[in-house]
Amino acid sequence: MTASSATPLNVVVSGAAGQVAYAFLPLLCSGRVLGPNQRIHLRLLDIPQSLEVLGGVVMELNDCAFHLVDDIVPTTDLETAFENADIAILLGGFPRKQGMERYTSIPSPYIEHKHVSSKDVRNCVIWGNHSNTQVPDAAHVVIQSADGSVAPLADFLQDSDWIDSSLRPLVQNRGAAIIKARKLSSAMSVGAAIAGHMNDWLFGSSELVSMAILSTGNKYEPSSTTSSTSDEYIVGMASLTT
Repeated sequence: MTASSATPLNVVVSGAAGQVAYAFLPLLCSGRVLGPNQRIHLRLLDIPQSLEVLGGVVMELNDCAFHLVDDIVPTTDLETAFENADIAILLGGFPRKQGMERYTSIPSPYIEHKHVSSKDVRNCVIWGNHSNTQVPDAAHVVIQSADGSVAPLADFLQDSDWIDSSLRPLVQNRGAAIIKARKLSSAMSVGAAIAGHMNDWLFGSSELVSMAILSTGNKYEPSSTTSSTSDEYIVGMASLTT
């Protein structure tokens, strides 16, 4: 597979009738994930109960007239969806409602009192499960300035306790805050995160990226265990296959 090739790729998206897919699919179909020249055969998978909604998603995608999408196949059949698939993006799950603790993704917070936007923050790592027990790790965080220079987070903080007293609860409770405001769990930020993650996986990144890695056995993880590992991921699948 070469992600820059004009040869169409078979791309499967499960949970395609959900709101995360609704936010993600325009990014995929416009070339934000696989590159501006990569055509795709798009297969949209969901459960039979969602087939009518899925049909509406297909109508909207057709109305967008994305030039990179050769065809769209909505289906509830696993074999139809996954046969000869090049890339599978597995979305789904019951949408989180107010009062529920589990959460699918945490959007980057603003460091508001220092006037630093989330787009300027690099290499923040979240440890733990997706709930209000997760912990943001700012040990490797750098802030990128408008001129492209970077500086450690410590240069922007006057209060050494800010990470524990402000940042941690902000990250832990961000999902609940979005639900309270929207009356729905977040979808736009999750879709954007998935698009960025797939792009890093295919094309590489010079920043810290969390990827699921199959362990070959070490003192921390048994052999054949798959876990999310934060590492510097530079090469990318596209480079490995060219």
